[in-house]
Amino acid sequence: MLVITAGTRPELLKLASLFEIFEKKGEEYLFVWTGQHYDYEMSRVFIEELSLPEPDITLDIPRDEEEVQRTMTMIIRLYNVLKNNQGEMTASLGDTDSVIASALASTRARIPFVHIESGYRSWDLTMPEEINRIIADHIAAFLFAPTKLSFLNLIHEGIPRNYISIVGSPLIDIVYKYDKTISSIGDKTLSNFNLEKENYLLATIHRQENVDNLANLRMILKALLELSNKMKIIIPIHPRTKKRLHEAGLYGLLAENKNIIITKPLDYFRFIGLLRNSYATITDSGGVLEEATVYKVPVIIPRKTIEKPEILALGLGVLTGPYTSNIIRAFNALTKVRSKVIENIRGKENPFGNGTSGYKIYNRILEIRDKQEYRTISPDYRETPLVVYTLFKKTQTPYPMYNDCLREDLYYYNDKGVASTEIEEAETIVSRLRCKVDTIWLREYLS
Repeated sequence: MLVITAGTRPELLKLASLFEIFEKKGEEYLFVWTGQHYDYEMSRVFIEELSLPEPDITLDIPRDEEEVQRTMTMIIRLYNVLKNNQGEMTASLGDTDSVIASALASTRARIPFVHIESGYRSWDLTMPEEINRIIADHIAAFLFAPTKLSFLNLIHEGIPRNYISIVGSPLIDIVYKYDKTISSIGDKTLSNFNLEKENYLLATIHRQENVDNLANLRMILKALLELSNKMKIIIPIHPRTKKRLHEAGLYGLLAENKNIIITKPLDYFRFIGLLRNSYATITDSGGVLEEATVYKVPVIIPRKTIEKPEILALGLGVLTGPYTSNIIRAFNALTKVRSKVIENIRGKENPFGNGTSGYKIYNRILEIRDKQEYRTISPDYRETPLVVYTLFKKTQTPYPMYNDCLREDLYYYNDKGVASTEIEEAETIVSRLRCKVDTIWLREYLS
């Protein structure tokens, strides 16, 4: 039986399409809620809104534990759940502490771990999420990459191609499925907040590097206050952000500004409705970046690094860092070219998928389960213990010295030297070779 674990709001949203397909197909699974997000408004409301299944098991994680201790508790309790319920595969999505707990617990329980949304890289090891991504990816028995770039990140790290599938982002499935509902509720939400379509900014700030760093938080706040002189801003404020602003004595600057609307966290449809109708969004949320691509909403990103640079390459986002002047400059530039920005991406393929991710994941999970295509199967490299990496022309026969090697293609380059995901586009191929060795001692041993 497949065990699906989740513990935060983004995980719930992105797993919604997969839950729905498993229910429709009558495929048995066990849903374990880790309780990483225990706040009702931030998690429970999404279970009800998207008609998600109730968790079969909820881990009782103490709320007062420190972050590291909480993760350790999750690992131990997930391990016991997996052993007691005889799971045959565990699936988790994203880069949260719940994911790393699931990966480690599964490995210790000797159950294959499947990582959904694998391969994103910010290349910033100060981010806890980056550490979680890397560990989960390299532990995983199979990986579902959302984009071509995330796929290339994985194979450049040496993960074999045949254990990775490009499936798109499950979050895009939800946006496409509920588009009419989002449109209807979005229009009502505009009226409720007395906003005009494409005449306001939507802002969400919650990441650790911005909220827990007072200097960064001050700079972002200053930018919002300046921009409020040009356009209304609505901020569905995260509890963590609100707490930090109060602690720093800064909350009143937002609350007393007549052009800034502060609201509690909104349900999903109301929030995406606001995103859909906004002039632009200022956000450090990875999920909002994906959702913005569906509705072609320009995104100002107050971060120094990004794990989803696809939105930058698409032309829909600008990475400003938390710096006040950069955020203002990005907005001013947007006012001059917004229509061109939107027109330039019209008709382009969404790098995060087309709304079919859930089915791709479902079908592949069943396939790898039935065929036992797991990376955790213990290999036997006694005959080919030496690893060699080399570059071949697509049409080239391996050099004679590599004739006794087992060749495993890792990644491809096209004729412009750009990494490619398809062998049809390849001019050269980077291969990993597992080769035999020939030594006096080995010859004596084999004789």
